[in-house]
Amino acid sequence: MKFGTLAAIRFSGSISNAVCAISLAWSDFGPISLAWANLSTTVVGILVTAAMMDTHLPKTPILSGIGQVFAFGGKITTISLLRSFAHGCPELFLGKLQSITDAGLFSRGQGLVSMFERLVVDAVNAVALPFFAKQNRQGHDIGKSFLEATALITVLGWSFLSCLGILTFPTTRLLYGAQWDSIVEPTRWLSIAMAFAIPAIICIPPLLVCGHITQVLIVTMLSTIVQVVCTGLGAMMGLLELSQMLILAAALSTTLWLILAKKTMAFLWRDLIKILVHSASVAVASSSLPFVISLILGWRSPDVFKTLLLSVPSAILGFLLAVWLAQHPIYSEMKRIFDVLKIHLMIEYYMIVNSNRYLFA
Repeated sequence: MKFGTLAAIRFSGSISNAVCAISLAWSDFGPISLAWANLSTTVVGILVTAAMMDTHLPKTPILSGIGQVFAFGGKITTISLLRSFAHGCPELFLGKLQSITDAGLFSRGQGLVSMFERLVVDAVNAVALPFFAKQNRQGHDIGKSFLEATALITVLGWSFLSCLGILTFPTTRLLYGAQWDSIVEPTRWLSIAMAFAIPAIICIPPLLVCGHITQVLIVTMLSTIVQVVCTGLGAMMGLLELSQMLILAAALSTTLWLILAKKTMAFLWRDLIKILVHSASVAVASSSLPFVISLILGWRSPDVFKTLLLSVPSAILGFLLAVWLAQHPIYSEMKRIFDVLKIHLMIEYYMIVNSNRYLFA
C-alpha cells in the first residue's frame, strides 16, 4: 500500500524512457531507440526499487522459495501471454485475411477506444491488487468491495465510451486528421465492444487475492478461444464486421468472468444488476446532450471544434448531475475528494494569511 513509493519508481522509469527514447531518436538511432528506452525503464526501475526498499530485504538473489515463485509466476505469465495474444489477434487476422491497411485502421481505432484503459484502468489495476489484498487480510467482505469497484469503473467507462461513440468523428479529426476518417464507423462498434468488456476488468485482482489463480487461468483460456473464433470469423468478412463480432466476444468473455466472480466472491446477481443499471443511467445522461448536439450540427460536421466545445462540457455537466440525482456510489467518492481538497485549500489559505500578518507585524 506504499503508493507514494510505487509512484516514485514508476515516475523514474517514465522519465528514463522519455529521455532515452527522445535522445537516441534525435541522434538518428532510428526505431531501435524505443527498444533501448524500454530497457532503460527496467534498469532504472530496478535501481530505484533497490534504493527505496526496506533494508531487511535481501540484496542478492536467493533460491529459497523459488518453487512457489515459479508455481504462481508460471500461471501469471501464461495468463499474460494469452491476454496479449487475444488483444493482438485482430490485427494479425486482418493483416492475413484482408490487408495491412485494414490492420492499420483497426489499430488506430482500437487505440482511440483504449484511451480509457490506458488512462483509468491501468491506474486502477495498480491500486486494486494491494487494496483487495488488504481487504482480504483484514477479513472484509471481498464481494462487497468488488461490487463497489465495479460500480466505479463501469460508470466512468460507460460514460466515456458512450460519449466517444457519439463524438467519434470530431475526436478522430481533432486527434488524427482527415486521413483517418475511415476508422469512424469501426471505432463506434469497438466502443460498444469495450463497454461490454468493462464489467470484467476488475475481476482478476480479487480472484488472485482469494487464491483462485487456476480458475483465472481456465477462464482466460476460454476467453481467448472465444476471442480468436469471433475475430477469425469477423476478419474473413472485413474490418467493420470484425469490429461488430468483437461485441459478441466481449459479451461472452464478460459473462464467463462474472460467473467465476459470483461463484468465488458470493455476491448477489440482483446487487450487480442494480449497480450496472445505475451506471448505465448515468452514461445515458452523460451522452444525451452530445447526442442532441450531434443531431443538430450533423454526425460528420466539419466544424469539429464547435461540436467538441459544446459537447464535452455538456457531457461533464450531465455526468455530475446524474451521479448526484441517482446517488451513484461514485458521488460519495467525488464528495470525499472535494472535502480533502477543501481542507488543503483552507490550510493553505490559513498559512498564507498568517504569514502575511507576520510580515506586516
